[in-house]
Amino acid sequence: MRNRMLPLGYGIENGEIVVNEQEAEIVKSIFDEYCNGSSLKTLVNNLNERNVMFTAGKAQWNKGRIHHILTDLRYTGIKAFPQIINPDTFNKAIHFKNSKSISKREISSEAEYLKEKVFCGKCGSRYVRIIDSNKKERWVCANGCKFGRRPTDLLLLSAIQAIVLRVNENRELLLQQPRDTGYTRTLEIMRLTNEIARLNEQISPSFNTGKTLLFQIAESKFSACKEDKSIYTDYVLEQIHNTIERGGVDVPFIKNSVHKVLITGKNEYEIVFVNGARISNKEVTEGASKTCNKDRRESITV
Repeated sequence: MRNRMLPLGYGIENGEIVVNEQEAEIVKSIFDEYCNGSSLKTLVNNLNERNVMFTAGKAQWNKGRIHHILTDLRYTGIKAFPQIINPDTFNKAIHFKNSKSISKREISSEAEYLKEKVFCGKCGSRYVRIIDSNKKERWVCANGCKFGRRPTDLLLLSAIQAIVLRVNENRELLLQQPRDTGYTRTLEIMRLTNEIARLNEQISPSFNTGKTLLFQIAESKFSACKEDKSIYTDYVLEQIHNTIERGGVDVPFIKNSVHKVLITGKNEYEIVFVNGARISNKEVTEGASKTCNKDRRESITV
């Protein structure tokens, strides 16, 4: 069977991606029926019974294809793809899927990689992934903080996707002025400098003591140098472009672009990108966005 080169609902005309209206109606019906309570199995059976084509001459539907459609960000109108599904309906489908998943599932590669990335925005402790009494995966603060909701894998990943979409639509959010960059001489550096000076004044200085002091001052000076991470902004934008082209947040994006994911409140999440920018999924009004984001960045120390 010939593989599809574009998601169901799209075609190419004059070198541009356009909506295939007939297929788009199928996509819309899948989202509508799923949000109204139909299971993946029911959707598969209905589509196959109606002989709805997935590719030319083929009506071979399965749960995997339905799942891929329900989680494909491109339907929300990103990059060169015209919008078929509005973001509210897309997020509703993601959240509904999350609420229906009550049994333990095999952990995805994205969730596995996030184990080293998710932290509490209140106390700074790592969030850990557990299986609760209902055999459902949950992310909880290792320090016991309960100010935020205990998200599931899908809720956490959908929040990250929402932030990615937000940044893609307003790339100026990543353009932040570097703070506290350069070198600052600390009291520890001054103390070690004095120790080395006194050692040099000795007639027979200890080689081992001198070597130890040199390593200590080198480490202290390196720690005191704060890098201007804004130079990585173009790199982050490229990674966002690439993950959208691939259809959604995946391990390469998390690995290459995300320094930390902070859970900052009920249904509130924040990505600390590798360029130092911190972007929240919380909506802010136009004109106040830069101020609000600045206040949030200064309120949490990573």
